[in-house]
Amino acid sequence: MLIVGLICQAALGALLLFGGARYATRREFMPYHRVAAGRDWSSYDAGTQAVILALLRIAGSAMLGFGVINLALAYDTIHDRGIWPKLVVLAGNLILTSALLAAARAEARHNEAPAPVLPALALMALAVAAFILTTP
Repeated sequence: MLIVGLICQAALGALLLFGGARYATRREFMPYHRVAAGRDWSSYDAGTQAVILALLRIAGSAMLGFGVINLALAYDTIHDRGIWPKLVVLAGNLILTSALLAAARAEARHNEAPAPVLPALALMALAVAAFILTTP
């Protein structure tokens, strides 16, 4: 089971790195944001665009940070350094993925945009599975 847990932890880290890189390097909002907002990117003034991009970069950077932390924890698990690092990372992962899920659900509830609810749930499930399967 430890191997499956390590795979979950590494997959979570890799997916967070990928998603974080996508958000942190955006030059405009995502296609589903356009649907949710009901406006094209070009219809926003430069100040509003700057605020939106800043928020995307903050979210992306948080995801990048947790991606690195999860990959480090996968490495740490191999060396069995106890439960506390795993609990701290689980708590951080659940805070991050809860925020992602809440944002996606809010977008989905207010319009027909294909908000990323399932990816947020999958990340949350990977975090819990990695914790359970790597904790003796």
